[in-house]
Amino acid sequence: MTNFPFYRSLCDRESTGFRRLGLLTETQYAAAVQDTRTVLVPVADQMVPALCPIEYATGYDARRTRELTSQEETFLLSVPPAYLREQRKGTLPTEFAVLVENDHHDTAALKKKLPEHFPGAVACDFLDPRARGSAASLIAYSATLHRDPTPRAPAEANATILNATSLRADPHLTEQLWALYGERFDWLGKHHPLSMEESQSTFTAALFHRDTRTLVTLEQGRPVCIGLFMSSLAACDWLSPKFSASLEEHAATANENLIYFYGLAGSTKASATHAEEVMATFARTLWRAEKPCRLIFEATNLSSRYIPRLVGKWVHGSGYGAIAPGTSVEALGQVDFWYLKATS
Repeated sequence: MTNFPFYRSLCDRESTGFRRLGLLTETQYAAAVQDTRTVLVPVADQMVPALCPIEYATGYDARRTRELTSQEETFLLSVPPAYLREQRKGTLPTEFAVLVENDHHDTAALKKKLPEHFPGAVACDFLDPRARGSAASLIAYSATLHRDPTPRAPAEANATILNATSLRADPHLTEQLWALYGERFDWLGKHHPLSMEESQSTFTAALFHRDTRTLVTLEQGRPVCIGLFMSSLAACDWLSPKFSASLEEHAATANENLIYFYGLAGSTKASATHAEEVMATFARTLWRAEKPCRLIFEATNLSSRYIPRLVGKWVHGSGYGAIAPGTSVEALGQVDFWYLKATS
């Protein structure tokens, strides 16, 4: 049987998308390998999990994915697609679905090629009627922010900046922030296999990471808007190592700060002013650093309809800086999510 480091090295080396492919934790990997439903393929002198039940896949909503595919037996393609050419060890049920995640540039070719490995299967999309029927995807964006030497009538920038130490000392506030974050994101993944709302442990891990700065606006002592920003990619373990290394190398060469924008969430009753205040406070911290900043963030096919535009608007409206002249928010890469469905 293969070992986890070998498996991760294989996936990270062969994957072309900006996200890490396959099983991400050793615990889930071990559970998947032991599950008799998992389908294995030979790689070198070892056996690798090629198709595993969806519940072992980090970051996916297993229940929702089964509902979206209409198949209780839903698997994740957990190796680079090329390895399906090897003889499989394991038996698939008569009716099943296989979730595929790949770089957008490969989607058309894979939709033609992969059904050959699953006779009778057809390629299907996760369509979202709220996003003009677009198919499920995740897009990575970049915006290089340049400081204005003399801030022009800065917007209100009074959001509170918290670090991991202060949040650990205030568990009540941490619970409030989790409730606020979940309220905003639980609707986003309605037609998407990814788990947008995350688990509380995943959110707390990001909140408590040493590189995270949490910006919060309050009303009557209660948080109504939250923004999470990370001063490195160390906590972004879902990003491809090649993608992260490329971003870090570019930032070092250009003498830029590299910031990952984890997310912005406000209560349904909070006005857009609170989001602008969080972003203005963030822009002020960048202004004080006296260096350009390369801001990295992600959006789904639904949220990409408004998030890039809002980021540009917030930065320009802050008064502390602007996106680099002659440029705009840039799409760095896109990962598509679709599935193969086989029925009797």
